[in-house]
Order: sequence, then C-alpha cells, then structure tokens
Amino acid sequence: MHQPAIKPYRLSGCQLLAKLCQHLRDKLTDSLRNFLASVGCGGRELTSCIVIRRFLTGIEPPEGSRILAVRVRHLTTMLAASKPFTVFVEGNIGSGKTTLLNHFSQAEDVCLLSEPVELWRNVKGHNLLGLMYEDPKRWSLTFQTYVQLTMLDLHTRHTAQPTKLMERYCFVENLVNNGLMPHTEYVVLDEWFKWITSNLDVGGDLIVYLRTRPEVVYERMKARARQEEACVPLDYLSKLHDLHEDWLYNKTKFSCPAPVLVLDANKPLSEMEDDFRSCESQIMNSRIVKTRVA
Repeated sequence: MHQPAIKPYRLSGCQLLAKLCQHLRDKLTDSLRNFLASVGCGGRELTSCIVIRRFLTGIEPPEGSRILAVRVRHLTTMLAASKPFTVFVEGNIGSGKTTLLNHFSQAEDVCLLSEPVELWRNVKGHNLLGLMYEDPKRWSLTFQTYVQLTMLDLHTRHTAQPTKLMERYCFVENLVNNGLMPHTEYVVLDEWFKWITSNLDVGGDLIVYLRTRPEVVYERMKARARQEEACVPLDYLSKLHDLHEDWLYNKTKFSCPAPVLVLDANKPLSEMEDDFRSCESQIMNSRIVKTRVA
C-alpha cells in the first residue's frame, strides 16, 4: 500500500523554545535526582519531587530562557556548595602523610581518609602489598588495580563534613620507568584513570606536599619496620622523590590538578606541630575563599 509522503514539520520560534525548555527540564530533573541521591536523599521521593518542582517552576517561553539561565547558575552553586573542600596529602613513603591526617583527628568538621593499607595487606587472605614489593614485575598491575579501586571508593564516599583530607598513592610511573611494569599494563591503568576522571567527580581543591629528603624517609621507614617495606632500597625512595619533585615542586611533569602547599617535612615528625597548625589555618582559609566564590 502506497504511503503518503510525510510533510516536513516546521517549528515556530516559540515552539522551538518550548521544546528546548522541556528538554532542559528533563535534564535538570535527572541532575537534581542524582544530586539528592548523592547526599542521601535518593529514597525520599516526596522531598525530591518538591525540590525539583520548586526549582523548575516557571521555566516556560518566552521568559523561560532567562529564568532557566538563572536557575542553572543556582544549581551549579548548590552542587558546588554540597561538595566538601577536598585536600590531597602527597609525599614519599614515610613523609608523614598519616601523621598530618592524625593532627586533624580532633576537628569535627574534617573527614579523614587514610591510605587503606590494611585492605591492601589482606584481600581475602592475600597480602597484595607484600606481593608487590617481593615481585613487582609479577604483581604490580594486580596491586595497582586494587589500589585504584580502594582509592576510588574513598574519593566517592559521602561525607557530611565541609572538609575532606585524604592521602594519595601515585607510584605507578616509578614502576614503569624502572621496567617493573610493562607499558601495555600501564596503558590499561591509564585508560581506567582517564575514564574515572572524565566520568566521576574526583577532583581536589588543594594539594599538601610533604617535601622530604630520601635519606630522611628511608630512616623513618626502617624505624616503623613494616614487614612489607623491609626490602625497599634507598634508591627506590630517591626515584619516588624525583617524581614528586618534578610533579609538585618543579612542576615540569604531569598536570597539577590543584594549587600546591609545600611543607618542609624533614624535621622529626614530633616537632612539626607548628607546621601542621599553619597548614590547618591555610586549608581553612582556602575553604572559606572557595565558599565565598561559589
């Protein structure tokens, strides 16, 4: 049976704006639902519907484009304000990252997320940290894949506190540079990292770099006597130091995702309380500035 030709359907300017507003309403509704779910309100349907209706009421042509622009800015501000001020603590093995986090342990408005070393030591009975140090060529990819998973869990964990401090673990490049990880395995990890940073909000607002000489952290590492670190030579720490220096101090390698606050952590950690207090003050001031800008 012959089908009649379909005439092209033309929209007037107002009709086009109406459809655009409807499309954006749908998109914003999804964004708001996701936002409410991220802050623990996903199951409160009544609350979600009320917030969404209030936010979207009045977005109709011909004034819809102006109202929409104002409310999109409001949504952006609301989402920015809901995210905690996130600080990454960077440094070599034994530089004092955990000690710095412990300084903030009494602060009620700070969420502390340490490296999940105990998880790395016991994955259903397997000590991945120990295996990686014993035979890095065999176990580096396995270990770093699990590190990526556990750190992503920390990054995306919801917190009610306005500030979040967490340690970072960025030693993959050293494994590749020293022939301990094939480039193909590094590419796989890097593709995962690119996907995570492109699709999830894992950014930070400030990096605190605990700058130390390799010889200092080598002595600290020996003093704390972790069984898995017994075979780590000074040369390994020196190469990690060079990577951190080029990244966070000289800024000649890799991209720096946030401003860097450098602390000289070569003195005994027991004598760094004044430095940690100064760091605390700078973190809180940076958080206040960000809140005002938002």
